[in-house]
Amino acid sequence: MYCSNCGGELNQGATFCPRCGAVQNEKNPVVPRSKSKGKWQKIEMGGNWVPQPAGPGVQAPAKKKKQIILIACAAALLLAAVLAFLLLNGRFSGRNVVELNPIGAKYSEDGSAYIILPEDGSCIVIDGEIMFAGITADRKHVVVMQEDGTLYVTNKKLSKKTVIADNAERIYGFRNDGFIYMNKNMGEFRVLFSDNIPLKLDTNTDFLFATNTLSLAYVTQEGEIYMLPADSNEGVRISSNAQDVELLGISDDGQTVFWSALVNDTPTLYMAENGIKEKLGELDSSSYTVYSYAQFSKDSELATLASWYSDSMWIKKAGEAAVKVKLGSDCAQPYYICTESGPIDRTKASKISSLYVSASADEGMNLFYISSDGSRERILSGVNDYVIANGTIFYTDVDQNLYCGKLNKASISEEKRIASEVYCFSAAQNGKYIYYMKDCADGFGDLFCFKTGSDSAQKIGSDVAYYETGYGYGWTCLHFSPDGGTVLYYIDTEIIPGTGSYNSSLMMWSYGDKAGVKIADDVIANSVSSARSTGDFDPKGFVFSKYSRTDSNNTLFVDWIYYDGKTMTRLAADVA
Repeated sequence: MYCSNCGGELNQGATFCPRCGAVQNEKNPVVPRSKSKGKWQKIEMGGNWVPQPAGPGVQAPAKKKKQIILIACAAALLLAAVLAFLLLNGRFSGRNVVELNPIGAKYSEDGSAYIILPEDGSCIVIDGEIMFAGITADRKHVVVMQEDGTLYVTNKKLSKKTVIADNAERIYGFRNDGFIYMNKNMGEFRVLFSDNIPLKLDTNTDFLFATNTLSLAYVTQEGEIYMLPADSNEGVRISSNAQDVELLGISDDGQTVFWSALVNDTPTLYMAENGIKEKLGELDSSSYTVYSYAQFSKDSELATLASWYSDSMWIKKAGEAAVKVKLGSDCAQPYYICTESGPIDRTKASKISSLYVSASADEGMNLFYISSDGSRERILSGVNDYVIANGTIFYTDVDQNLYCGKLNKASISEEKRIASEVYCFSAAQNGKYIYYMKDCADGFGDLFCFKTGSDSAQKIGSDVAYYETGYGYGWTCLHFSPDGGTVLYYIDTEIIPGTGSYNSSLMMWSYGDKAGVKIADDVIANSVSSARSTGDFDPKGFVFSKYSRTDSNNTLFVDWIYYDGKTMTRLAADVA
């Protein structure tokens, strides 16, 4: 499944895109057609390039500064938005462990597909009535689904074609080793590129795939749960007659699966390793959705499971029994359990000697250090939010003071207060830079950067856009370079009526600069895309979308631009 706005990969049923934040209304939206074709065209720098005319009766949205930004009204939408933010900031995304990211196509109204490669600014153009097209992270395989249901696999040069099916309906789980598709009869199949032979899972199956491989866990209509490693063509049944199943995670090697099921109206957590089922515990929750999260180390040798509705978490090492850890109160951020280096999925199990997890408290959160044997020790109280990166912890307290310090298991040294009255913040993955917002109102505020080891912060700019959650919290709308010292941010942002997307001026700033440099106007907020797996963008090569027009159905059309650090090249024009 891919985002209808930016083409980024989504989990099945995702409500928001983790890259651009756009609302997803359909699993694979039917793409409007037009007669426009993508063309390569050099564009002058300076941000004054005028988009192509919108056409008769369609006008670009008028600028209304500070009438902005997503405020979630429903709890479910808020949750989805928060998770999208966490993905954007690297807290909850195992995709960071792959070298490149898979890319979904953009589409013109006539059905042509444009696969835009940020690593070199090239564009693969596929003519025809295309409903889906995408390229794998290793750039070896292109998958195409035509409007008539023809599904085929080809290569980057489009020179080889292997037809997989003639009645395909949707594509899921796009990985280097294969993908999943559903046909028009609701049958779902796994296809591995090693043989391109469809393996039927079931009809209208619930399934979950691993972060970096096509290892699967799936549930049949009869309530049977199967695990299917990527290197196998035969599923292993791990549970029967399960009710209201939620699949919570599967390791890349396909040997460890976590899930929840309803037992006597009580949500209950389970796991299976090498096909052997084990009950972990019950949750004190009246909600069907348990909001539990399983995370795996980079080598799948260690896993954690935690839930918002439980005062316990579980640590599982491969080949060993799961260890239960009592936190004393509900887990405050079960999707964000860290090592000293950062999120678990960036670290091999052999290098993990301690974990950090937060639990709810009367005021803010308590932060705990968890040792390898499962014992815990509280190291901070009254925490509002925190980020751990490369041995450094950044956190705000309930009074909005921002601190940083060095982690050493259960202690924090060299602690320093960076700023007061901080509304939201985000840190680079290497722990060298932290960016934070102050004096925030109506979706805009002042943006600062602090480099660890320095004496003071640098102000980057005013009226910088951020997102509000509607509950007194927000997050910065930023993209970092791999070293964290260069940042992209947005100013002059306003909503594009009827689309749920935002139009902005894109700015770039590097540490030590007196002011940011404008890259372009009319940029769709959060549309920046890069091939890099660390950092959100490469300053010497990334793509973004510029507003083109909206049609009578409020479909957003954009031009996709490649920026090489000096000039901009239009790769695809007027695509949805």
